[in-house]
Amino acid sequence: MNNLKILWSIQELQLQQTEIRHLLNENDITRDLDKIKQQIEANQVEYKASKVEYQDFKNEIEKTENIIVELKKQIKELDGKLFDGTVTNKKEIAGLEQRLVNLKEKVVKVEDQQLDLMEKRVVFKERLLETANTLKKQKEKFYQLREQYYAYKEKVNQQLQKINQNKEQLCQKIDLKILKVFSKMQKQFTKPVAKIEEGICKGCNLKVTFENIKKLKTIDDLTKCDHCGRLIFLDL
Repeated sequence: MNNLKILWSIQELQLQQTEIRHLLNENDITRDLDKIKQQIEANQVEYKASKVEYQDFKNEIEKTENIIVELKKQIKELDGKLFDGTVTNKKEIAGLEQRLVNLKEKVVKVEDQQLDLMEKRVVFKERLLETANTLKKQKEKFYQLREQYYAYKEKVNQQLQKINQNKEQLCQKIDLKILKVFSKMQKQFTKPVAKIEEGICKGCNLKVTFENIKKLKTIDDLTKCDHCGRLIFLDL
């Protein structure tokens, strides 16, 4: 096997490594993980917002309860004045009775508000429980997929390690100067080494000169395509 053919084999192994590394980061598992992660983050935001609203309703209910207690306290005090004989003036009695009517109406109104808030709180509580349950299931799925990814990653790393070992073995068969030329050309070409098939450079798909074909058949040396500048070899 000549130097160029060995370089081509190294090049193929490197391309395999690049493809495998790409698949390690871009595959069905990683895409599903990203998707579930985004869903979890969105649901966490919704859960936190619902929790704040639920607490707001709870606070409002406590406020209405305090208002009701205070109103009933005032009603009790006015009832006491009306029935303990403290107030005897008819005009004052009529005024107290009207105040009692107003206070009782306020109690009914605030109790209706409280009931409405309690019903809404129940709805928010159900939403919280539903979102929490969804988050739990999504997290379980995320952890399962993550374990699958770890297993897949381990398998891929083993493949990469094997390819790297094969590549190192091939590199040992080539002169260091030639490897340096190859490495330098990789900055210009993804595939710096190209086969010649039926007189055509498979790097640029143009016909190679007869002189270069003859040179490739007789000399095991670095030869470049007249058109693209890639290192070329005959795969005989």
